[in-house]
Amino acid sequence: MDGPVRKSLLSIRAEQEYNKRVKEENRLKHQQETERRNRVAAFVSEWQDNAIHISMKAELKQIQEMTQSEMQAAGRELLLLRRQEMRALLERDRQMLDEELAQRGLAVHKDRL
Repeated sequence: MDGPVRKSLLSIRAEQEYNKRVKEENRLKHQQETERRNRVAAFVSEWQDNAIHISMKAELKQIQEMTQSEMQAAGRELLLLRRQEMRALLERDRQMLDEELAQRGLAVHKDRL
């Protein structure tokens, strides 16, 4: 037999079936890998969303605490300011009373402790 070796029809079909099976397995393997990558991406995305949500909640809590602290400090400062203004008002009233009494030749007895 000097010519090229000819494959039998059965051999050709077996080779075609094998190639078809390999191609299908490669397609399934690629599909599974794509699905796995998609699941990982979805997991990472969900994790990031949760992390952002938790971070925002923590930041909001910190802002609320700072706001409450600032409001308390402002309240204390306002109270001190009101007390100073009340003292000044009472002192002015006392001075006006002393002046009016002095003009009439009267005085108020003051006990000093």
